[in-house]
Amino acid sequence: MGFFPAGRPSPLLLAVLVSACRVEPLGPLDIGPAGTNDTADTADTDAPPGSPSGVVGSEGAWISATISAGTLLERVDDGAQWAPEVELDGVSHWSVPDADPAAVWRLVDSEGTAGPETTLDPLDATAEVPDQRLLWADEAVLLGVSAAADAGVALWLHAELEGTSGRIDPTCLGEADTTWSTCFDDTIAGLPLDQSLSLILAADAPATIDLRLVVAPEALPDATLFSEELELGTLGRTLLWGDLHAHSNLSQDGCEQPESGCDSREGEAGGDFFDQALSNDLDFAAMTEHAELELWYDGDATAREIWALQQDRIAEAEGTGLIPILGYEWTFGGGSNKTNEEGQIVGGHKTVLIEDPTACTAWRIAAFRGPDSRDKPQSEEFYAELNPIVAADATQLYTRLAEAAESSDDCEDTRALSFAHHSALPLPQITDWSNPDSAPDPDHEPVIEIHSEHGSSECADSEADGCDFGLNPEQGFMGTGSVQRALEAGYRLGFVGGTDSHDSRPGSLEDGPSATDSWSDTDEDGENGEDSEDEPLWQVHDGAVTGAMVVAPADRTALFDALFARETLVSSGPRLAVRAVLVDAEGALHLPGSDVASGDARLWVELPADGADDLVSMELLRVGDSSLAAWTDGPSLDETVSLVTDEVLYLRLRFENTDGEPERIWLSPWFVD
Repeated sequence: MGFFPAGRPSPLLLAVLVSACRVEPLGPLDIGPAGTNDTADTADTDAPPGSPSGVVGSEGAWISATISAGTLLERVDDGAQWAPEVELDGVSHWSVPDADPAAVWRLVDSEGTAGPETTLDPLDATAEVPDQRLLWADEAVLLGVSAAADAGVALWLHAELEGTSGRIDPTCLGEADTTWSTCFDDTIAGLPLDQSLSLILAADAPATIDLRLVVAPEALPDATLFSEELELGTLGRTLLWGDLHAHSNLSQDGCEQPESGCDSREGEAGGDFFDQALSNDLDFAAMTEHAELELWYDGDATAREIWALQQDRIAEAEGTGLIPILGYEWTFGGGSNKTNEEGQIVGGHKTVLIEDPTACTAWRIAAFRGPDSRDKPQSEEFYAELNPIVAADATQLYTRLAEAAESSDDCEDTRALSFAHHSALPLPQITDWSNPDSAPDPDHEPVIEIHSEHGSSECADSEADGCDFGLNPEQGFMGTGSVQRALEAGYRLGFVGGTDSHDSRPGSLEDGPSATDSWSDTDEDGENGEDSEDEPLWQVHDGAVTGAMVVAPADRTALFDALFARETLVSSGPRLAVRAVLVDAEGALHLPGSDVASGDARLWVELPADGADDLVSMELLRVGDSSLAAWTDGPSLDETVSLVTDEVLYLRLRFENTDGEPERIWLSPWFVD
């Protein structure tokens, strides 16, 4: 499926918009029959004029002849005449813009004697940008330029990227013994006719490639025979994959119990957390321990601060190729006025990420916890002292985050990002997006978790087409807390995902769900987890990872920028570099998570060629009316969609893995203004 305007051919490899645009040629020096411009006497003045030769391209002609003084070039069709513009190695040359390939030419000497009439050799020149119009920041595209003609002249290729800091790397193509006039000279490369040249293009923003084939640029740089403007659309992003919610044994429901399948590790608590993230090929990982407990005991009488231990683990992981992130889980504990009519606890359940890994403890905020703490009996020897900084509801959480930097002289300001955790699932508490108390804070909450090991929170109606993914009927599902309900309520939220891994293995989607902090009473003795016959309870799904489209350099700041900009996608398994944009009537590219104007737009989607084998369908969902457009025809999509003011659209890609199990990729929504 092509990506070009009507009438243009499809390119070869990767989708790039190509549009032809002509460079304004020089006007002819029309001196009429009695022209007086002289050139050097390069021939016998008594000899009759010879015949000119040259090449004519789409932009103009380059004509050469050995002539006597006063000889002019004449276009027979209309009698226009030109004096030579330059002499090179004893040969006079003319540059004629907008030359007609069918025009007839001759030389006329100072006595008015005309030479033989002739036509010019046509220049056959092409420039093709292979079909990759959407580039990540660390990718390049190959531009092929070829030219062929019978005339033995030399051409130079001039190309430059306009409006971007990208690069052009000329590379000579052809046989090893090919002689090139100039193979490499910045962006100027000469090539004999009937040869080809390639340019490797990379840009960090959408760019225009100004391409010209010229003759003898050192003498007449504007003698352009062929020109084209090529538009290279680039996302200007590096795609990073990571896990934004995972625990180690620094959490009370983390990796304390070898019987539950957690690794039993020697050494410091949480010591292998980021090593495991690297082994799972993550680019970033967040250590999000529960915020309610303040101290951890390692078996002796020494109490250690959990926040400081997290920061130690992050410091150790710096410079390893991974972006380690400091964070915590805020678990609302309830209150007399925080239950619904069914007696269920409401008020939200958040993951909080802190950009500064050395942030002071004022940024670590717990929810209110009563005497009926959920802490396991096994925790008593490990944990003590509740976090004294509490927020009884989400509103207080945001207030305390806003006040954190002012809490003490040594507490620096930073960014704190939060998102709702498994918002459509009833345990340990539910979210009701119709309740104003649940409104996401505009300064801290730009995204929402769409999938984790608890399952999917995507759909308002779990029985709608495609909405049964990752659900556990025994766990229950609350459509009022779904991602779709949040979007319907007008909240502009991008998508993130995580594992909520409890086994200190962030990003481990292939080893199944991890254990929870609960045990079955298998032996029915009334005790939970005290007997060897009791079995741990497991979460319901493998979880998900977040893809962030990050502007280079790909560091922690750029990652938080991408999250706050909602430029994200979420995958339950396949880490595919899905490229999707809406292109508005002005040609501007809008990444997922962006605001876009109403009207017709083009939806472009590209999957890696080797990543589409398991694709079942690409689906565009319009939030609110549940309408669905679905396509199944391969790794690329180019469709015109009509955007209506105030609507929200997002892409859901369905896959089936090699085991026949369903998988999903969700891309953050577009919000129509």
